Amino acid sequence: MNKILFFVICAVYCLLTGCADENLYINNRLMMGTMVEVISPEPKASEIVFQEIKRVEGLFSKYDSQSQIFRLNKYGESKVSAEVLYLLNEAGRFYKLSAGAFDITVGPLLKVWGFTDKKYRIPDSAQIKEALALVGYEKIILDEDNFVVKFEVPGMTLDLGGLAKGYAVDSAVRELKEAGVKSCLINAGGDIYCLGNKSGKPWRVGVRQPGSNRIREYVRLRDKAIATSGNY
Repeated sequence: MNKILFFVICAVYCLLTGCADENLYINNRLMMGTMVEVISPEPKASEIVFQEIKRVEGLFSKYDSQSQIFRLNKYGESKVSAEVLYLLNEAGRFYKLSAGAFDITVGPLLKVWGFTDKKYRIPDSAQIKEALALVGYEKIILDEDNFVVKFEVPGMTLDLGGLAKGYAVDSAVRELKEAGVKSCLINAGGDIYCLGNKSGKPWRVGVRQPGSNRIREYVRLRDKAIATSGNY
């Protein structure tokens, strides 16, 4: 995220504190497979955020038959927008930075281990080998001149869940700024951005200790983001 303060804190639950005594509008909506919460003193903020996240979800969803990623996964080749091409390039950048640990093509491996259907199982070596043949960002061919993306190996799939949520929040923040909104907190399932101040002071976000209701740490943020994932 732009101007990001990024904490990789395992199994963290992020909580906004001190809302009860403030004149804030708090709205929630299920989007991008998670609960999106918008908190702002300005009533128009939530609808701006929800509309922009819905637009981004329509581009990158692997479940929506109208999305560009769905079509790419289905046919193995598809024309894409500049926005989708940009995020695919960003995925490649993080793939290199993480030495391959972050890989948007990992879907076939998740499937054989049962993470896709939640029927967890231990695959045999042949299943793992077969899945690995479909994994690897370097197997994605980007034709940037013609805005076409195709897979080197038939059967590959992309999952941009690790990037799209944060990108959607960033996009929503840009829309808020263009609309003149000065103060807002967006929480998209742990991807949080704090725009401006809350009542003249930075937003206060509590990081909960996993497995308990105890707050492990408080973070004060203004025009910055915090993201959390996983568990201890």
